[in-house]
Formats: sequence, C-alpha cells, structure tokens
Amino acid sequence: MANLANNADKLSVVAGTLANTLKGEVKIIDIIETIKNISNFKSETLENIDLNPNLYKDNVYDDIKSGYIMAISDLWVDLTYQRTIRVQKLIKLLKSIGKFDESVAGHVDVAIRPDGRAFVWDGFRRTTMAGLVDGEAIKVSKFKHPRNSSNKECRITEAKMYKVRNSDYEKMKPEEVFKSKTVYGDEEALEILDTLKTSKLNILNLVPNGRSLGGFQHFEETWRKENLRDYLPDASQIIQKVQRWKNDSVSVNLLCGLAEFLHINDELSHPLSQIEILEYFENKDNRQNDIAKNRLSGKSRESIAFYIGNKVVKLNGSTKEFNQLIDLDSEQQEMLQNF
Repeated sequence: MANLANNADKLSVVAGTLANTLKGEVKIIDIIETIKNISNFKSETLENIDLNPNLYKDNVYDDIKSGYIMAISDLWVDLTYQRTIRVQKLIKLLKSIGKFDESVAGHVDVAIRPDGRAFVWDGFRRTTMAGLVDGEAIKVSKFKHPRNSSNKECRITEAKMYKVRNSDYEKMKPEEVFKSKTVYGDEEALEILDTLKTSKLNILNLVPNGRSLGGFQHFEETWRKENLRDYLPDASQIIQKVQRWKNDSVSVNLLCGLAEFLHINDELSHPLSQIEILEYFENKDNRQNDIAKNRLSGKSRESIAFYIGNKVVKLNGSTKEFNQLIDLDSEQQEMLQNF
C-alpha cells in the first residue's frame, strides 16, 4: 500500500495533499491508509467511534465471491471526475454518528473496466469511511463496461453517470458539475476551460499552474455574456500583475467586475490602456475585497465596474461618459457613490 502524502502525519498536510494534489486513478485503500497515518488518528481522531473490521461480513451478503460485496482493497477511484475529498468532513460525519452505519450507507456503485479494475463511481466517500473504521468490505452494485471500451471511454461513461446522479440528487457545487462535464467532453465546458487556461486561473486543479480562482459560478455566468467573455483573460492578467496581490487567490467578484469595466472602457471616446489601468491599481493600497465588497443586488459586475471607474482609475475626463454607458440608473449610482 502506498502513502500518498509522502508519510506526512499532520492532519493539515494530509488533508491538503488529498484535496489539492491527488489526481488520476488511485486505489481507495491507499487513501484510507494515508489518512490513518495521521498522528494519533485512532487514539484521538476516532475516539468514541466504533471500529468494525467485520463490516458487511455478518449479513445476507456474506460471501465476497457472490459479487454482492467487494473487498475495499480491490476498489479504485478515478479522481478525474470525482469531487475533491475533504478529510475533515469525513471525520466530522463519522463523529456525528459515532460509527459507520452500513444500513444507512447501502451499496456503492462500481464500474468494472475491461482490465478488471473496479472503480467506485458513486459512493467513494462511503467506501473511504468504511475503511477508516477498519472495514474490509462494502456492499456494491456493479456495472460492466463493454469489453472493447478504452480506459478513456470508461472514464467518460462513469463521469456522465456520476454527473447525472449527483447534480440531480446531491446538488454538486457548480465547479464540480463543470469538472465532470470537461471529462466527458461537454462543448461549452471545454470552451470555458480554454478561457480559464488563457486567464491562468485554476479551479479544482484543472489548470495546475494557474492562480487559484476564489469561486466559479460568477465566472461561468460572466463567461456566458458574449460581450464580456474576451475580457476575462485581460482582467485576470491585470489582477495577477498587481504586486501586493501576488500571493492571493483571484477574487471572482473583482475579476468579473473588472471585465465589465474593461468592456465599457473600450466604448469610451478616450479609453485607458491596460498598462494605465494596471498602474492605477498598483498605486492604490486596496485589497481585492476592498474594491469588490460594495455591490448592489443583481448588479454585482456593474457595481464593481462603477467603483473602479469612479474611485480607482482616472478616466481622462470620460467619467460622465462612462457613467452614462454603465447599466446603472442614477439612483443606483448615487447609492454606490455613498458607499
């Protein structure tokens, strides 16, 4: 068995590794053993939680060979489409119940690939929790891929099943739905991913070398505005070049508001260059949230763009023209001026 966190025994290090670094096809038992390697895990973290090494062995499905249950050590997970694992949440859930309740957990869904490996496409967290209480097996429902399927085709099929199951019933986060869509080749999702790559922005490790984006849904909504789409990479570049923000994630609100500002700026009779805009940002000592915090309901992008145009940059005598072009009425503009 492999320790996936290089034998780290601190909860923060192990949790960070599993949440941010781990990817691809991984044996679930390796994840379980990595978590168990956390210092004092059994004596403190799992204190007052019932351990059950005979999990699923004393019920009607007591024969592993029957296929109704499988050894956890034989199960894999494909993190290409799965949600990020949050160690603290798993531990908190186990503590709240005091045990792993097999009657509540039910079965997990497993896809058998042509090479014989069994991938848990729904129930990854339940399988992990079962292993954390020393369970050796878990009840499964099996799906077999066609014998001639490639590994990529298997992944796409599993991602589609996972997306349908979880977006309909478990309300996945927008970025998690988006990630699963990229795996099975949804056209719009791939176009959004291209914009993220161009913008050098990272969501769920899809752009590993990019700066972390603090939120996704607002980015997706802004991307769908065709007049703003091409301004997102420019806005990201400006934000990432501001020296005092170089160690910060990119605020999704500021990003989208700045994209709105850049769009209106291009409509002005005397627009600012991006270099001039960057200089204005550099010469202020605001945090990203200082610029993005004052927003009117339903007018987030416009509010932030208004703040930038009126309080961050100097528009070379074009402020009145800018305020006429922005989609805010006089009352809304007055409210923002008073923030």
